[in-house]
Amino acid sequence: MHDRYSNYFHSRWENLAGHQACVAHLLRDFADAAETYPDEHWPKQAQRALRGLIKAWHQAREKRLAEIDPRVSGPLITEFDNAVKVGISRVPRVPGPPSSTAQRPGRELLEFCRDRQGDVLRFSGDTRVWPTNNISERNLRPTKTQQKISGRLTSEDITQDRLNIRSYIDTARKQGVNVMTALRQAITGNPWQPALPPPI
Repeated sequence: MHDRYSNYFHSRWENLAGHQACVAHLLRDFADAAETYPDEHWPKQAQRALRGLIKAWHQAREKRLAEIDPRVSGPLITEFDNAVKVGISRVPRVPGPPSSTAQRPGRELLEFCRDRQGDVLRFSGDTRVWPTNNISERNLRPTKTQQKISGRLTSEDITQDRLNIRSYIDTARKQGVNVMTALRQAITGNPWQPALPPPI
C-alpha cells in the first residue's frame, strides 16, 4: 500500500504479492485535476467511481466476502476506466524525453491509472487488501520525506535495500518480536518470518 512513488515499483522486490496504490492519494490527485480542468467531467467521474468502490469494499468486508460482488464492482470499474480514457484523450502527452519533459497536470496520473489498473483496483477483487493508507504505507513515508527534503535516496538499488530492511524491522515489531532478535537471526542466516494470516 503506497502512493505512486516510482521506487516502490523497483524490479528487485521479491516475494511481493502485489501493489495497491493508495486510493486516498488518487482521490486527491483527481481533485487537483478537477480544479485544473473545471469544465471537464472525467476527474469527478473517476472520483465518484473510486468512492463507490471504497463504499462497496466496506460493505463486502462487513459481510466477510472475499471480494466485492462483481455486479456492484463491474459498473464502477467501467465508469472509472471510461473516465481515464476520456482524460487521456483530453490531456495529450507533451513530446520529449520522459526524464526531462514536464507533462500537463493530470497526464501522468491518467497514464498510471491506465497502465497499472490492477494496482489501482486490486482491493475490489480481494477484500484483504485495503484501498487507502494503512500502517505499512505510513512506515515508508520517512523515505519519501528524505527524498523530498534532501534529494537523498536517488539510487533505486540503495532505496530498495533500505526499504527491505525497514520492512523487515517494522513487520517484526508489529508481530511482537524483539527487533534486535529478528536482526540477529537475519544476520546469522535464519531470518524470522511472520506466520501466514488465516484466510477470510
